[in-house]
Formats: sequence, C-alpha cells, structure tokens
Amino acid sequence: MATYRYENHMEKRAKSPYIISLWSGYCSISLIIPAFVIVNGWLDDAVAAFGTLIFTYALSVSLGSLIGQALTRRPLHMKRLILLLVLASLLSAAPLVLGERFASHFLPPGRDHSGMAALIACLPFALPLFLLSMLPPYAVAILIRSRGSAGSVNRVVSLLAAAGYGIGAPTTTYLLVNGVSPWIALTGLCILSAIVTLLAFAKHPPRRIRKR
Repeated sequence: MATYRYENHMEKRAKSPYIISLWSGYCSISLIIPAFVIVNGWLDDAVAAFGTLIFTYALSVSLGSLIGQALTRRPLHMKRLILLLVLASLLSAAPLVLGERFASHFLPPGRDHSGMAALIACLPFALPLFLLSMLPPYAVAILIRSRGSAGSVNRVVSLLAAAGYGIGAPTTTYLLVNGVSPWIALTGLCILSAIVTLLAFAKHPPRRIRKR
C-alpha cells in the first residue's frame, strides 16, 4: 500500500475534506428526490421511474467511487479535490439545462418508452451524481495521516456522508410536499452548490502531498 507524506500545516488545517464529504451526501439525496418527481412525470409510472432512478443512481455512484479511488493512486492534491467539487457544482445544473431537452427527445409524449430511452433521459441526473460520488474516496485519501488512522478516517467520512443524506432527505421532501416545484428545488440546490464551492475556494488549500 502506498504511503504519503503530510505537511505539518496539513495536520492542522485539513478540515475541508470533511465538509465536502458531508456536502456530497446532502447534494446527492437532494438531487435524486426531485429527480424522482420529474421522471415520474415523464414516464407517468411511479414504479418505472423508481426503477430507472435506482439503476441510474447505483451505476453513477459505483463508477464515481471507482474513479475517485483510482485518483488516489496519483499524488494527492487538495486543489484536485476542490476541482472535483467545482465540476460537481457545475454539473448540478445539468438537469435544469438538459433535462427537458433529453425528455422531449427520448421520451416524447404519447408513445411507449423503452427502458433504454428512460435511462438516457436520466443522464443529466447521472452526471452530477457521478462527480459527487468521487469526492468521499478522495477526501479519505487526503485525510489519512497514517495506516493506523485509515479506519477512523473512513468511518468519520462515511458517517458524514450518511449525515448529509439524513439532512437532505427530509428537508428536500418537506419542500416538495409543501408544493415547491422540483425544478425550483434543483435551482436552490445549484445555488447552494455555488456557495459551498465559493467557500471552499475562500480557504487556502494545503500544499501538495507527495508519495515517498
């Protein structure tokens, strides 16, 4: 297993990866809940919408986690984690920009829709989920200070990501139950993503962490 050399200031200042992991969980669930409402409207079939989104979510998160883990084999850099956050923030607007276009093209009203067409129409939701799932594995790699602390870091990051899910699910559901449009909920999520990204940029990232 590769070991990493951490700077002293890294030991004191590496708090952003924890916050980013929390945000990853919050943003993911806050994206998938409005997506269900939207896709259900496209397909007019709750079971088909649920199955399509579960498959989209599982595939996106699996691939994103694998790629995020693969990135940890290269020299670690806090700026790379911030860059992934920026890309995830930008792609969180994909459903707003591309969602209706994909739906009108692949799921035209008045026709029978194939499962493949439904999956392709969900691509705008898959893209941000893919990037968001890359964040926790890379955050873990940055936070690990020794092999002995790897387990505790993994547990904390996993708990934070789960806490993000726990916060995002009820708040997003509450908004939708109270009549807020799912498109407005996604717009609010994009604004929050931009704020989190700007705050991450405001902090001075640690220097590069090189393998020894």
